[in-house]
Amino acid sequence: MGKAFHDHPFDPATKIKLEIFRHYVRKWLPVFLTEHRDGSKACARANIYDFFSGPGSDTQGNPGSPLIVQEEVKAYCQTRGHLKADVPVRMVFNDIEPENTARLQSTLQASKCPKECCSYEYHALPFVEALERYLPNMRCPGEANLVILDQCGITEVTPETVSTLVGCRKTDVIFFLSTSFLRRFAAEPEIRSKFDLPSDLAEIENNDNIHRYICEYYRDKLSGSGIELAPF
Repeated sequence: MGKAFHDHPFDPATKIKLEIFRHYVRKWLPVFLTEHRDGSKACARANIYDFFSGPGSDTQGNPGSPLIVQEEVKAYCQTRGHLKADVPVRMVFNDIEPENTARLQSTLQASKCPKECCSYEYHALPFVEALERYLPNMRCPGEANLVILDQCGITEVTPETVSTLVGCRKTDVIFFLSTSFLRRFAAEPEIRSKFDLPSDLAEIENNDNIHRYICEYYRDKLSGSGIELAPF
């Protein structure tokens, strides 16, 4: 994620998006971390991958997705630790900008979960390289994965990328893209090389409609995969 986005306070829409994300993580963790009544566990390890992590917060200290992940993992351990199965949690943060990664690592280290079951990994790699690095782990039996793809733009999270991820076992994917940008530039060669959208997409009346249209576009591309796709 680019540096400029975090050089300003998050706008109201971003804050709402992050709050929705927080509640999702809060509901996701117990599914894989809570010990079953028979003493069994849902997975051998829970992994949270944030491939466009940024530095972790905006200029006013409002938490971005990496801090939200850490806060929710810590909160689960503190409030429901007695229900936790013996499942380690690995948090992987990647950003193509080394400065963002260094700042994030410093921020998270200062308030990291003290539990030994939590581990952190940091990288400053292009998204494609980071994904290729961790795909074998995601595909391993026993691994549960939450993948966060909050890119600044649209070019990385193509239907092919999402299809690759949902082919992994026990994997949930949250991805964001600028549907208004797709609407404006659908006819451009750079966009058409990744998305086979109609060139007259700009004629769709408003951003609400384009949001629904793009969701249906991904749903069609992923048909037959057995996954559920929901927009927000």
